[in-house]
Amino acid sequence: MSAEAQDVAVNATHAILPILRRFNDAFIRPEGFAWREAYAVAAMTWGASRGLAIAHAGQDFLSALMLSRSVPLRMADIDAPLRPVGADETAMVGLLEAMQADDTPRARDLIALVTAGRVEAAVIRTGLALAQRLDPIAPPPSTQARPALSVVG
Repeated sequence: MSAEAQDVAVNATHAILPILRRFNDAFIRPEGFAWREAYAVAAMTWGASRGLAIAHAGQDFLSALMLSRSVPLRMADIDAPLRPVGADETAMVGLLEAMQADDTPRARDLIALVTAGRVEAAVIRTGLALAQRLDPIAPPPSTQARPALSVVG
C-alpha cells in the first residue's frame, strides 16, 4: 500500500493520537504548553465545541490510564505520523476501537495489556466516554462497482 493510500486509510480513531500525545507531553513536562496545543488541535480537527469536548474526554482517559499504571506511557513525539507507534499507542487505539465496536472480549484484553493487569473502573468509564465521542469506524469501502441509475420506460 502506498503512503498516500495509508494516509487515506487512517480511521477517525487515530485522529485522537496527536491530542493524546500532547496531553502525555504536558503530563511529563507540565511547565510547557502542550495541553493548550492539544485543545487547539482538537478544535481544528472537529470544530470548537465538539473538538474541545473530545479533547477533554481524551485528557480524562489518558489521566485514568496513567493513574492505573506503575510506569509511564510510552508515546511517540507529538508530530509523529497519524497512526499508532509502539505497543502503548497501538493498545490505546485498539482499545478505543474495540469499545466503539462493542467488542468486550477484545477491549478487556487490551485494557489488561495497557494497564499491566490493573483494570480500573475509571479507565473503562473514561475510555467508553471518549470512544462514544469519536466518529464511528466506517466499514471499508466496497470493492464492487456501484450500481448506476438509469431511466426506465
